[in-house]
Amino acid sequence: MRVVLDVNIWISALLWGGLPSQILHLSRQNKITIFVSESLLGELETTLKRTKFKNQLKKRNHTVEYLITGDQDLLVLDNFRGILIMKPTDFLNCYFLSERNNNG
Repeated sequence: MRVVLDVNIWISALLWGGLPSQILHLSRQNKITIFVSESLLGELETTLKRTKFKNQLKKRNHTVEYLITGDQDLLVLDNFRGILIMKPTDFLNCYFLSERNNNG
């Protein structure tokens, strides 16, 4: 099943959990496919930057965004509008090295 989530659903899921987060969980289980557009992502970015969401972002540990890619054209940028761009290996080594060592 393919769905599009409105920005308010993304905000609720990411910052408060509850029912909206269950929809994201369905996507992680490959039970649904969530489609997004560039304009929706832009609206989500703008909305998340609002002052009223800063404390909740910190509580949920959503203070840093990453773009993880193997695309060399993106990787040379290093970051875009404050979003860090990393190779999967660099991301895992930087933040989850101990987990990788324990599992591998």
